[in-house]
Amino acid sequence: MLRVQQALRIANDQKSLTSWRSPPNVNPPVCRVVDYQKFIFQLKKKQKEQKAKSVKVVVKEIRSGPQTDDHDYNFKLKHAKGFLSEGSKVKALRLLPWSIHPLQGSGRSAPPALRK
Repeated sequence: MLRVQQALRIANDQKSLTSWRSPPNVNPPVCRVVDYQKFIFQLKKKQKEQKAKSVKVVVKEIRSGPQTDDHDYNFKLKHAKGFLSEGSKVKALRLLPWSIHPLQGSGRSAPPALRK
């Protein structure tokens, strides 16, 4: 263990070394003499390993409309349960008819059969 002034003097004497001071609330205060380039390299390497180990979230999408039959609905439900058991997330979309959800900004209106 060295005093802070001694560690700073050692770091200044050698060009490749840098003094690294601990947070001010640590008791006793600690100052490390490190090779800064090596320290940054190891830090980036650890971050890269953590990123590789992280689980990527997969979102599966299931669509159904108002005319979806019970059999089709149950089939889609079975697939959704399978996706959830794999660890994926499921996004369920309910498609609405033209009269309730017209195309916006397309310059077209709903077909005549749906205008009633």
